[in-house]
Amino acid sequence: MSVNKLSANTLFHFTDKKENITSILRNEFYPRYSLENWEPVLGFGKEVAIPMVCFCDIPLSQIYNHTKFYGRYAIGLRKEWGIRNKINPIIYTYCGALSATLLSTIISKAQKDGSDLDDYINFLSFTKPYKGKLWQDGKYRSETITFYDEREWRYIPKVDIKKEGIPNVIGKDEFLKEKFLNDKHKKLESKKLSFEPNDIKYIIVEKESEIYDMVTEVRNIKGKFPYEEVEILITRIISMEHIREDF
Repeated sequence: MSVNKLSANTLFHFTDKKENITSILRNEFYPRYSLENWEPVLGFGKEVAIPMVCFCDIPLSQIYNHTKFYGRYAIGLRKEWGIRNKINPIIYTYCGALSATLLSTIISKAQKDGSDLDDYINFLSFTKPYKGKLWQDGKYRSETITFYDEREWRYIPKVDIKKEGIPNVIGKDEFLKEKFLNDKHKKLESKKLSFEPNDIKYIIVEKESEIYDMVTEVRNIKGKFPYEEVEILITRIISMEHIREDF
């Protein structure tokens, strides 16, 4: 069986720190607000932040190229797990495309009619420009990225600002206020995305030399998962160095 077929059913979540992987193994996935620019989709300026957990539906043989922007640590989970948890592949579009024009028209009409925009905003949360700038470390990167290559899937929790104090979208100004954002992230912990050890296909570290430490970290979570499942999980640890050399 080819490598592509082996990894066709995997959703990868990337990060730039090994500690983030161990945190996910201990605490599972907490949604966080991510800044998006809807201007290339709607045709008018709109930078907003949406609560989400992001994954990429890409073959194991191709993930090294992805690390340039998103980090050289990752956890890969079965796509069946993603579907059970209603993680959704997003829609890529661009200003002038029929899909983007329809979205813009529908939202403009709803605004004129005074309709509730929540459903439209929730749908927009599953769209992304075909190309654009990536917000990272407090600024947009200079290069233009073809987001379409990521084949992104998103988990976006259902939230209720009236009952839970969690908005489904916040503006850029609010997103940049650290205290405000930390408060919302704390509340989002109640919306965590859970998994079982068997849902995990890969635990990826950057270097071969980090595998032993990751084995130790995984064994330290045996109180959370049964011993036998933790030992199986250890066999799924692989390095980005190994992937680059052999795949």
